[in-house]
Amino acid sequence: IENHDQESAPLPKLTLGMGIIKKRDRLEFAVEKSVELGVAEIRLFRSDHSIKENVRMDRLESIAIAAMKQSLRAWLPEISLVHSVEEVLDRNGSASVFAAHEEVDAIQENGVPEDPDGAKLLMVGPEGGFSDRELELFKQQKAQLVSLGSNRLRTETAAVAFLSQFL
Repeated sequence: IENHDQESAPLPKLTLGMGIIKKRDRLEFAVEKSVELGVAEIRLFRSDHSIKENVRMDRLESIAIAAMKQSLRAWLPEISLVHSVEEVLDRNGSASVFAAHEEVDAIQENGVPEDPDGAKLLMVGPEGGFSDRELELFKQQKAQLVSLGSNRLRTETAAVAFLSQFL
């Protein structure tokens, strides 16, 4: 060993909560790009509108490692699979919660948290979006619903667009 560097964890700590995508290649794309954009954790969840049930976690982890190396990141994001939106929110801690939702007109003026380096949980729904029940859970958690623009986006595109807002 000729050289040694100590790399601090990147700030802000971004966690992506994303509904499971039916097509494997689209899910893998979302994981790869999320890692490249600096996400600290990815929580895949089964939503009320999820179609697919199982995910090959070993494959996603190898994709995350390759993306980490490609983008010269020192920190490998943790990828987990949980059973529901409730479980994602229960594991959240004190992070600010933002949920992408197509029926929101625009990002509110108070949308940027006062602590730009604070932890953030960014929620993206699966195909079909979030159910009314899940939207109610976000309201109970005081999550901010945000718009990603006037076009309806695929889940993997929404994840990339959402994460890029916090770079």
